[in-house]
Amino acid sequence: MDILNNIDPQLKRVFENSTKTDVKADLVDIRNKMHEVLKGLEGIFPKNEAVREEEKFVPGFNGNPIVRVKVYSPTEIEEDTPAVMFIHSGGFFLGMPEMSDELCRNLVEFAECTVVSVDYRLAPENPYPAAFDDCYSVLEWMYSNSGELNIDKDRIAVCGVSAGGALAAAVCLMARGSEEINPCFQVLMYPVLDHRHITKSSNEISDTRTWSTQMSKKAWNAYLKNVDKNNVPQYASPAMAKDLAGLPRTYIAACELDILRDEAIEYAMRLYQANVATELHVLPGTFHAFDAMAPKSDIAIRFDSEVINVFKDVFYNK
Repeated sequence: MDILNNIDPQLKRVFENSTKTDVKADLVDIRNKMHEVLKGLEGIFPKNEAVREEEKFVPGFNGNPIVRVKVYSPTEIEEDTPAVMFIHSGGFFLGMPEMSDELCRNLVEFAECTVVSVDYRLAPENPYPAAFDDCYSVLEWMYSNSGELNIDKDRIAVCGVSAGGALAAAVCLMARGSEEINPCFQVLMYPVLDHRHITKSSNEISDTRTWSTQMSKKAWNAYLKNVDKNNVPQYASPAMAKDLAGLPRTYIAACELDILRDEAIEYAMRLYQANVATELHVLPGTFHAFDAMAPKSDIAIRFDSEVINVFKDVFYNK
């Protein structure tokens, strides 16, 4: 995959100046360094006066530890709003809700909804099913506490970014067929979906300035540490699901210059074949997490606007 030849011109300088990841480093060390960087960026985006932010704690799934969530809601609520359970990125081993503050605030203000962002447990200390259990417990909590949260449980969507996309797809698979928990929409943003690395794109990037094959394999190994690799469940690796029928309407965004591109396209194709209403966008000239790396680029602004608009369409134009 020729990244530099095909990259969007506005993204090229950002990519060329990006720091390479040491794939031999310990994942916890990588996380700690990244979290220090993220803490240094806190406050870079001013708080939005139209958005109320509060921290809540959700009982864990089947007796697991409590789960911290960050709830973003309109400061003025006249009636129950639609809601999004948001699952951050981070390769299963790093990340926190605060890294997506700006996107979540924009969803509240412009898609006119409430957002619940999950601070799920991270590998390698907490491999599968910890993160999945945490996310599903939060989804259950949103439905059972819809009155307290002032949300309309007929308009609850799930959104995940990168590894969060795997978790979003997994909780929708788990909820399929449930009478009590029935998300109306799933949004998978350049999602991780398949642990096997069997697509062409999944083996095409060794440049560690972006998400590479080496880092992907290392992250998956940490996440699936306690899983029989010959029997990986669909809730760990959604591509393993034999049937995708009955899933909610879906929006998938893939980056053209990303190892995850082909598995996202294949998942979308399987959704089409299962008669699930699906929208697939392959974003030209983009690399993994381009919107976080270059949020002021034209294509990142266009993408953020598109995500907001698809939520508005599902929530208000049924």
